[in-house]
Amino acid sequence: MKMIMVKINPFWLSGLIDGEGSFGISVSEVTSKVKGNISYRVSATFYLGLHGRDRFILEAIKDFFGCGYITTAGKKSGFFFSYQIKANAD
Repeated sequence: MKMIMVKINPFWLSGLIDGEGSFGISVSEVTSKVKGNISYRVSATFYLGLHGRDRFILEAIKDFFGCGYITTAGKKSGFFFSYQIKANAD
């Protein structure tokens, strides 16, 4: 596999995210098994998807942020990769 070194420019990255990225918030209800109390869990997700030929860009962005993971989706119209950050632990 050919290694491509990419230095991320923050201004370029903000434009890419504006065009290809998204942010999501989800709220889920959690019930305590012991006391039956109901609480809510709020989670935020950052998502950026690119064509398979651009995976090296997602790898560079992951290195830039120092967190997250890359997944593969679909084979019908070519490979599609997504970079996601779901929590501080990612």
